[in-house]
Amino acid sequence: MPGSEDSRSQSAQVMAPHRWRSARILEAVCQVNEHLVSALSELSRHGSLSSPIVGQNLDVLRRLDVTACKRAARIPVLLLDLHFQHADWWRHVVRPNGRSPATAASTSNLPATHAAELTRESLFVAWLAAQHARQSMSLLFGMSDAVATLIGELTPQQLSRIAEQSSRELCIRWQTKPEFWKRLLTAGRSGSDVELCEVRLFGLQLLGGELMSAR
Repeated sequence: MPGSEDSRSQSAQVMAPHRWRSARILEAVCQVNEHLVSALSELSRHGSLSSPIVGQNLDVLRRLDVTACKRAARIPVLLLDLHFQHADWWRHVVRPNGRSPATAASTSNLPATHAAELTRESLFVAWLAAQHARQSMSLLFGMSDAVATLIGELTPQQLSRIAEQSSRELCIRWQTKPEFWKRLLTAGRSGSDVELCEVRLFGLQLLGGELMSAR
């Protein structure tokens, strides 16, 4: 029929799937997560037990290959935290001569080289999110609005300085929740869609509880 092809074309345009504006940020978050999981796997093979997660999951971490690390990393929450709920800490470090105040309770359990790289990556992705996907920062980073504002106002030079000075403060998220990490790494190794879905929901539940309690 005349015009039917044009009609189908118009319908296809109308029904074109909507691309989530934060999709690129989510991909970047998963890449940082993959770097973390790969680092934990590497530490397990070298016998380093600096992180409790490594000691509690030594066997499964040693058996993770690249594909398994990618699967475990596909959780829609950054698996690292740098005082993302603590605006006072961030107000201190953004000052021109401000250095990160040491907080023994949150000192990184990662070796210095890994911590430095992951801090840099985490802050860069968070800064990009503040510029282009501000509405996603609470969910993807577990970040308060006040911290999101402070990070969004940083210059690249400030970002680099804070990353360099604050790597010892970087924390692995939920490292005091051994059940989460056991389920995440086991699901990554098995490749079970059901297990992966369940642990992702578990992570979102943990994050939701933290965000609610912080209000």
